[in-house]
Amino acid sequence: MRLLKEIPKNILVFIICENEEITLSNFFKNHDFIEAAWGIVKRKDKYLVIKRNDVWDLPKGKIEHFENPEITALREIEEECGIQCDRVEKLIYITYHTYQFHRKNVLKKTYWFAINYFGKKKVKPQKEEKITIVKWVNSARLNCIQKKTFPSLKDVINFYVLDITD
Repeated sequence: MRLLKEIPKNILVFIICENEEITLSNFFKNHDFIEAAWGIVKRKDKYLVIKRNDVWDLPKGKIEHFENPEITALREIEEECGIQCDRVEKLIYITYHTYQFHRKNVLKKTYWFAINYFGKKKVKPQKEEKITIVKWVNSARLNCIQKKTFPSLKDVINFYVLDITD
């Protein structure tokens, strides 16, 4: 585990293996494991964003034991933003990242989905989750909010929305 603590945050680590689940299980055996689903919701040429705890984000949440990732993404969009999307368009990709929560190491596996919204209902922030703003932004504005968001979200925005790859 010491090796991971010495790697700067802006360096990507690739683990090449034959069995992803076994390798990750062994590598992160001292971590709690959480699965989450995020929705990149598009309506015409705009994307749905939220602001929670003064940080820009996308609707997302933990997968409940009775849910699959697609259902979680749709549920979280409805709960956090007040709109109902019919279906997931596609899985963009899956990411893993680690963090500490209440002095425990956590490994989070996140499913990122592309979702289209065709409705006209106004968005509404879920105050109980400390969401203060929900709004639709174009890709130029989405690029600007990256200054105050999470590194994993920046990667997804660059890859999927802005089509920026290194």
